[in-house]
Amino acid sequence: MIIKCFLIDPPSDPSFVVNQGIPLFEANITELRCSVSDTGNPTSVFTWMWNHTNIPISVSNTLQIGPMQKADNGAVVTCRAKNSYSERKGLKIQINKSLNVEYYPLVILEDEIIGIVEGQTLSVKCIVIGNPVPTAKWFKQGQNNPLFGGKQELNLTKKEVDRNDSGHYFCEAISPSVQYGNLSNSAYIELKVNYPPDVSIEKISDHEDERTVVYLCNATGMPKTYTYTGWEQTYNDIVIRSSYQLASFTSSDNRSVTLSHLSYQDSGNYTCSVNNGVPDRNGELRKFGKEQLHVKGSPELINSLPPDETFSTNRGGNITVDLRFFTFPNITKIYWYNVSSNSSIETDNRQDVTTFLQMKHIETTFHGITVNISNFAYHAVLQLTNFTTQMEGTYILVVRNGFQDRNISFKALISSKPEDPTDLNVTDRTSTKITVLWNRGYNGGHIQHFNISVADNTGIRNTKLVFDDFNRTQMFTLTDLSPATDYVIRLYAQNKIDKSNAIQINATTVESEGEDGLKDNILYESAGPNVSPTQGTSGVVTKNKDKHKLSEESKTQETALDSDVIRKPRNELKGHFFFQLLILYIMSEEFSYPEAIDGYK
Repeated sequence: MIIKCFLIDPPSDPSFVVNQGIPLFEANITELRCSVSDTGNPTSVFTWMWNHTNIPISVSNTLQIGPMQKADNGAVVTCRAKNSYSERKGLKIQINKSLNVEYYPLVILEDEIIGIVEGQTLSVKCIVIGNPVPTAKWFKQGQNNPLFGGKQELNLTKKEVDRNDSGHYFCEAISPSVQYGNLSNSAYIELKVNYPPDVSIEKISDHEDERTVVYLCNATGMPKTYTYTGWEQTYNDIVIRSSYQLASFTSSDNRSVTLSHLSYQDSGNYTCSVNNGVPDRNGELRKFGKEQLHVKGSPELINSLPPDETFSTNRGGNITVDLRFFTFPNITKIYWYNVSSNSSIETDNRQDVTTFLQMKHIETTFHGITVNISNFAYHAVLQLTNFTTQMEGTYILVVRNGFQDRNISFKALISSKPEDPTDLNVTDRTSTKITVLWNRGYNGGHIQHFNISVADNTGIRNTKLVFDDFNRTQMFTLTDLSPATDYVIRLYAQNKIDKSNAIQINATTVESEGEDGLKDNILYESAGPNVSPTQGTSGVVTKNKDKHKLSEESKTQETALDSDVIRKPRNELKGHFFFQLLILYIMSEEFSYPEAIDGYK
């Protein structure tokens, strides 16, 4: 009898052999081999698990894995050796291996494009993930030195972002691998800084001969969508013309303004306003550009000369002429000139004549707004003392500025009675009115008025007082005159010293053009002086329901008359008037009220 004895035992603990070195690398394929020093009895077999889950297709001692992924980093691979003995005894003979898979780091940004308003705070988070553990750094495109760095989660922060901060920013992650070197990756953001526009004004044309200037408003901001909201003229911070008042001079988009026929009143600062929807650091949407305009021209006299351009005084008195003006360009030469002596006053060396020039503030109006001018503003003063007849005459202030000269002339005279009016004549006549014109003379240095009288052949005289309006030609209409009547019209001027000689003319009113009311069955004068008769009938119209409605007290009835009329032929205008004429007081009850008169339509 043969007895066989078998020794049954479990396998020894397994060990791992990796064909490719550890750590593994993303996308690579590798093979794991599991071995035991003692296979046990009976001979052991091998099973594999991936993260504690059986891999049924693998029963050999080798396992091929890959391509490796980032998620495989840290995965647990288990190799188990077993035989019937270990199974019966419930023995788990195995080895676990945690995989070390290295890969290029991941860079995670919140946004790719970030918009921010200038002056706000920027904060952008960069998260980096990798094996080996990476660190992050922020760079701005075009710069080599990092802005921030050294952490796995790194914020790009900046207070009060400026428009110059716009651009691309890179978050770079670096994982230092002993086997594979530095593993790096990056992602970028585009930073768009929105800011209100910078505004400038460009003079795109300047035609001094045509006296025209065109200004163009230029804006530079982000976004580049601009709304131009108009122009404004100011002088010393006083608004002369608002955007509404300048609207007729601006382009349809309000970007340009054209100033033509320039005068000194157009001087000042011209401001355009524009916005792109982005407020500035103070919350203001509108931004402004300003350009100063000095209008070149002849020196401008601010204060007016007397109405007759004449200064006067009593014999032996004094005359002070204070002429206030401003000029751009500035004065190059100025002097007083005496026409009578044909010489500059400064060369006369007379004790009774004094001149001086002083730069001084001047008050005037620009387009109806009061302003004070300080630059290029002057007072030129001429003093004539102990005035005599030899000093009478014409004086001229000559001002030169290198662009356009100005001669301001006036007379200096001894005060006297007014000069005689001249050229009295009739300009219009009707049956009851005469309109006369005449030319005024020098008022003698004092306020004058005109006495105008009209007399008919009966000697009845009617006098009117007419005040001087300082126009060379004066006009007055004499009224309440009689038709077809001859009149003598007499005129003289008077001031506080004396009166002038009188001048006179003869004039006759025209014949009457007819009486008011019904005449030969033609109704016309009641329509007024601009209508004349028209052929046809006139009529009386009453209403049936009212024709017997009489007042017992007054025994009267209202009756309407109407007629077609045309304007007088001299106006060559025709018109149709319907008018009601009157209340007829009918005093007798026996009056017959017709329904209509034959021929009335």
